[in-house]
Amino acid sequence: MTEVGNVYGQSLYELAKDEGLSREIGEQLTVLQKSFGEEPDFVRLLSNPSLSKPERCRILDTSFRGCAWVQTSMSM
Repeated sequence: MTEVGNVYGQSLYELAKDEGLSREIGEQLTVLQKSFGEEPDFVRLLSNPSLSKPERCRILDTSFRGCAWVQTSMSM
């Protein structure tokens, strides 16, 4: 993992802990990790430097829209 990823992960963990959401966030990250592990082409797509950040966000939004945990997280 990159240094930026480590900083982001630590910040996410601290925020989740402070908000009492560490279990829920942990479960969501486990789903993402499993999904990315099962679809390495998807990870390569998101890693493509020719895609802008908004395009990557659109791809993620479209891909995970409808997941119950995404809806719950978005309403927090």
